Amino acid sequence: MQEILTQHEQWIRYYYNECDLIESDRLQRNLDGDPIMATEYQELVEVLDQLTLPGLQPSEECVQRILKMA
Repeated sequence: MQEILTQHEQWIRYYYNECDLIESDRLQRNLDGDPIMATEYQELVEVLDQLTLPGLQPSEECVQRILKMA
């Protein structure tokens, strides 16, 4: 069965280096050839970069509350 991914799903896979070489090359060529698409991808990259900042962690109190509920 072939998986059908949305453009954003493909970009997320590309961002995390989860694409095979052919898919990665195709996405890069599309981004290089379409400035609007490249801008949209860059906006996604900025959001994903913000989500991976080391300072974004729950407080110890929050972790303990979650553990109590588990």
